[in-house]
Amino acid sequence: MLKLGKVFFSTLIIYILWFKEAFGNYPVILYGTFMAGFMCTIAEMVYHQEIKVSGVPGMYIAFGVYSLISGLLVAKYFAWFMSSMMTYFAFALACYCIYYISHETGSFDWVLDCIKLSAAVGYRHAGICTNYH
Repeated sequence: MLKLGKVFFSTLIIYILWFKEAFGNYPVILYGTFMAGFMCTIAEMVYHQEIKVSGVPGMYIAFGVYSLISGLLVAKYFAWFMSSMMTYFAFALACYCIYYISHETGSFDWVLDCIKLSAAVGYRHAGICTNYH
């Protein structure tokens, strides 16, 4: 399941860093790859019966819950607030899942490779589209 999670989160990273900027926003791809990768990571955690939420991931979740509670009291535009909270929790959970996969596989190189690939393709794509070489 971790390898499948890697594939989904790699696709998510490439989408966010390159595809979205080059071809526009497709929320189905964004949230679809996130949910698929998240479900793979959760399935792995349940299978091994270990859910680690201490340290930085715990801090992100605690901050999100605090922001949610305090924001409910002061938010003027509820729809915008809920949209931003969903984005925050999706980002925090994606970071946690990427951390978990990297920790369990013992390698963070796959994330760096995705970032390098996105940068190289984005650089080449920008050069082709603008005729700048």
